[in-house]
Amino acid sequence: MTIDLSDKYKPFFKQFLAHIAPYEIVLYGGAMYSGKTRWLCADIIRRAIDYPGSQAAIIRRNMPSLKRSTLRTFLQLIDDRIIRRFNQQDMYIEFKNGSIVFFMEANEQKDPEFFKFGGVELSFLGIDEAQEVSEKALLALLPKLRHLPRGYKHREDLPPNFFRVNLTANPAPGWVKEKFVDNPVTENSIYIAATVFDHPYAPKGWLEKQKKIFGGNEVLWRRFILGDWSVVYDESAWLLFDPKWIEESLVDEDDEQEGDNDIWLGIDIARVRDKTVIAKMRGNRLIGFETYMNVRADDIINIIKRKINDDGVLPGHIAIDAIGIGASIIDMLEGEGYEVLRFFAGRKPLDTGEIREKLGAENEIEFANLRAQAFWMLSRSFQNGEIEIVKTIDELDFLKNELLAIKYKGERRIQIEDKEKIRSALGRSPDYLDAFVMAYFAKYLSNEIKSLVVL
Repeated sequence: MTIDLSDKYKPFFKQFLAHIAPYEIVLYGGAMYSGKTRWLCADIIRRAIDYPGSQAAIIRRNMPSLKRSTLRTFLQLIDDRIIRRFNQQDMYIEFKNGSIVFFMEANEQKDPEFFKFGGVELSFLGIDEAQEVSEKALLALLPKLRHLPRGYKHREDLPPNFFRVNLTANPAPGWVKEKFVDNPVTENSIYIAATVFDHPYAPKGWLEKQKKIFGGNEVLWRRFILGDWSVVYDESAWLLFDPKWIEESLVDEDDEQEGDNDIWLGIDIARVRDKTVIAKMRGNRLIGFETYMNVRADDIINIIKRKINDDGVLPGHIAIDAIGIGASIIDMLEGEGYEVLRFFAGRKPLDTGEIREKLGAENEIEFANLRAQAFWMLSRSFQNGEIEIVKTIDELDFLKNELLAIKYKGERRIQIEDKEKIRSALGRSPDYLDAFVMAYFAKYLSNEIKSLVVL
């Protein structure tokens, strides 16, 4: 059967160059919305069709991101007529011609020696967002490129550059830059740079929207939109939250949710001429914000009591900023028997078995205070694909703007940029993010209602 994929995928010029590049390893992209994932998936599909009985693997750092982004793109591009089965338990798609594509995670924190790659043999390999995957994973996979498709008995019978590695990446420090970007053409590899300006099918208005979200930060614009790898070591580009993680966290409100469905609230109490913001999470999914302007302390108390008495939110699932007015509100709530959680910003980080398990290989990292710990853990949950954000939240662009304003310092001792600097950069207080962080971190305090925490 001859399958025409042109109705699902029409490569533009840079994608076409990457498809035909006569190299063993091809790195494509280097900026947001450059068509990286579509190119990678389409190339694997085409090769699986052309070489019956071949085997390929598509890799991401973690399975949630792979399912939410890369796999979804793959399924949009493939024609159902060529699929024999999609095994969602073992995560592979078998073609009717005998070719197989495996979908696998390469998370060194979970599997330091990558034992899960086991006895897999491959003809083709694709690593999406390679800057998030360790070089060790690539080195573990390269020897797996030895599977011969049907009709071939010896390697020397194969076409030149048959075994193929496709990589995509956004600018970041590390091995991808050092091996492929700093040396764009070698005997067996090539880097083909592409940006949204090479993408003729980019949505209208996308660039203007990104300008607002990046908030005029020229370094971030150069890094993520222009694909400029030279700025990745600039301190102003030391983002705690990668734009790609944020985009991949977005879900529809009615999308199926894995894990618990407990409700958690984070409440950032208004200061002078500011707003009170309540962030609401269901499990690891942010489902909405409530904003109250110019409300008095007793009004806030009544709002919180309604959340408990009418909506059924447990007091021990409500985290409140315990600085300033927040401390008084917590005292009054406790006086009425509502044992809510206190968040204090400058106190020492928590040290519990649950948090040590969450940090895993990063247990050696120290945090300047609990604020740094809470922000860092939220960023790791974003990176691991665990956080979901309902894409129809009205305040979403404000939240994105605030997430991209957070910088950090240090490698072994993490410190989050001072809040006044963040407020100065944004032109406002990061109230939505503060409430979000508290709602997220509340679950780690759920058994310690009177723990002293900071934001």
